[in-house]
Amino acid sequence: MSCLKTKGPRRAGQAGFTLVEVMIAMAIIGVTAVVLLQQRIEIVRDAARARDLRTAWILTSQKLAELELDPTMWTGAGMQSQGREEVARPDAADAPGAGAERQ
Repeated sequence: MSCLKTKGPRRAGQAGFTLVEVMIAMAIIGVTAVVLLQQRIEIVRDAARARDLRTAWILTSQKLAELELDPTMWTGAGMQSQGREEVARPDAADAPGAGAERQ
């Protein structure tokens, strides 16, 4: 029990921290942690953007390589729909009410 007892009154030069000093240190650590976490978030965003740009670059270079290998893609001679979907339209004879008119 003697290790828990102090040897007299506490002096001004005695080692230890006051509550104010501890609170200031905790505030500094908290602000530093927030700043570091914000920088980490920005780094992750930048990495995602770089990954997306690299993917776009790879896809673009692959498409250019395809165009170089197939000259009909440049002129559109190999394409029949020219980028538009052809929708099959039923004739008047194929319409649901057309059979009734013929009778």
